[in-house]
Amino acid sequence: MSDESDLRLKCLLADFAAVKAEIARRSDLQRIAFAAYAGFLVFVLQKTIEQPHLIGPSRVLVWPAAFLTLLFQAREQSEIRRLSKILSEVIAESARRLRGTSDIHVLFPSETHRKHSPDAFWYDRILQWTAFLLAPLAWSVVPCLGTLADYPRDGMFWLGASIAWASGVLTLAILVREAGRASYREQASPHWKNDE
Repeated sequence: MSDESDLRLKCLLADFAAVKAEIARRSDLQRIAFAAYAGFLVFVLQKTIEQPHLIGPSRVLVWPAAFLTLLFQAREQSEIRRLSKILSEVIAESARRLRGTSDIHVLFPSETHRKHSPDAFWYDRILQWTAFLLAPLAWSVVPCLGTLADYPRDGMFWLGASIAWASGVLTLAILVREAGRASYREQASPHWKNDE
């Protein structure tokens, strides 16, 4: 292999390392956002138990928090998918051509021969639906059953209720969209299937 080929291969490996580091950084951001959201839910629950008059405002805050956290998670996941595609289709393919090998799996096996566990996929979906839809829904509906008549019907009440339900509808839309995208990926791409 020539010096120029060696230099190109080193550049590809540097790109590979940089993209892997960016994927890891974005994955960490997703974990941090989810932990912050879970912490927020626990904080709101604790404050509402201590001060029951805060139940109305807490309902208004829970849905936008769920929506914004899920939106952030979906955006980061989309970028992780894009970066993974760069690894498996651009960098690995360029390295394969540079090395003159026909088997791309030899150079970057982790990026070109991924196995996707159907169990992990469905556990992830269950976690998302529970955290971002069922938890806020339970928080909105259950305490409300016996006490809705006690709340004043002023403008702030209706504004808060509108914000909460709009955020809930948008959260449901993102969850349904992500579930549809994942189902499409399973059918369209062999990378997302188990090779057993």
